[in-house]
Amino acid sequence: MQVNNTKNRIIDVCIELFAEKTYDTVSLREIAKNVGIKESSVYSHYSSKKEILQKIVELQKNGNNEQIAQIDRLHLRLIENIENYKEILTDFMAVSRSPQFIKISKIVFKESFSNPIMKDAEAQELAAAKVIDILVYELIKQNIIDKKYEDLMSRTIHGYDRSLILEFIVKCNGVDEEEMINLYDMYIHNAIEFIDEQVKLFRAISKMDT
Repeated sequence: MQVNNTKNRIIDVCIELFAEKTYDTVSLREIAKNVGIKESSVYSHYSSKKEILQKIVELQKNGNNEQIAQIDRLHLRLIENIENYKEILTDFMAVSRSPQFIKISKIVFKESFSNPIMKDAEAQELAAAKVIDILVYELIKQNIIDKKYEDLMSRTIHGYDRSLILEFIVKCNGVDEEEMINLYDMYIHNAIEFIDEQVKLFRAISKMDT
């Protein structure tokens, strides 16, 4: 049991350190010191720092599996009542609200720019982007928005979403978990409000064209 506890503790410490700093700047010595073990003892649990990061990516993927299940349920709800998309988006975003998931997502996003280990994780990316795709698809399928605006609307919302993630990462450095959650809630609220405004805008434009 102690072995498993130490193994998990290494992961927990690395999530904290990689989120606060970067993968490259954190040494095995620093990891061991924060876990409370000898540097050589880290190798009893993981063969390298790379393996630790791969385990963190795996945790992120497992989180995405739950989000993918949420997307399936969300899709059905959107089909049944597209008018409630704002409420549905709010419910969905709450899935990824846990401090650990936010930190892991932060690591994945930061390292995706330079670390080849993150390519698979980046391909799956946070499922929020797929939620936007589903929303745009349903709005077009149900003739609420003209299909010719699909690409423009998707790029507008996705571009805003990515810049929002970058801003969130910068601002949540060094803050405690409660403040991080508050920041996350604020950014999610702003993102949903932005999506709502864009949907209304493109709805209005589509009506003008008819």
